[in-house]
Amino acid sequence: MKNFKRLNGIAVAASFAFAATVLSPQALAGSSTSTVKLPTLHSKNYVYKAHLPTAAGLRIGQSVKSISWNWNVHGWPRGLQVQLCQGPSRCIDVSRQRVGSTTKFKHFQPFYYEFMLSDPGRVPVAGLLGKLTIDW
Repeated sequence: MKNFKRLNGIAVAASFAFAATVLSPQALAGSSTSTVKLPTLHSKNYVYKAHLPTAAGLRIGQSVKSISWNWNVHGWPRGLQVQLCQGPSRCIDVSRQRVGSTTKFKHFQPFYYEFMLSDPGRVPVAGLLGKLTIDW
């Protein structure tokens, strides 16, 4: 009888540990989308940033399967440089890809877009919406 109670206690504890692991946000697969109003570029050679809100259900450092983006400005101005960034040194150039996806980013950190207009571009350039979908 003592062994049964001990085994039963171990089984219950193991069940809770298993449930906590399986039901944690890290273990669940999902997808989340966030959008941001992109800035209007008024000056050449100035870096404009648009920070995307943190997607619901994601934690910093959580594993990420893929990132899909969509950004848009009025027209297609010459000299426009656009980067999708995660931190100060992890950026990818998306200047000529308004819509795309990547698996380069492996762990979640807050994302932002960087815009810069160099010569021979004309200002102002009106930003529309930036969108980011994260699959984990």
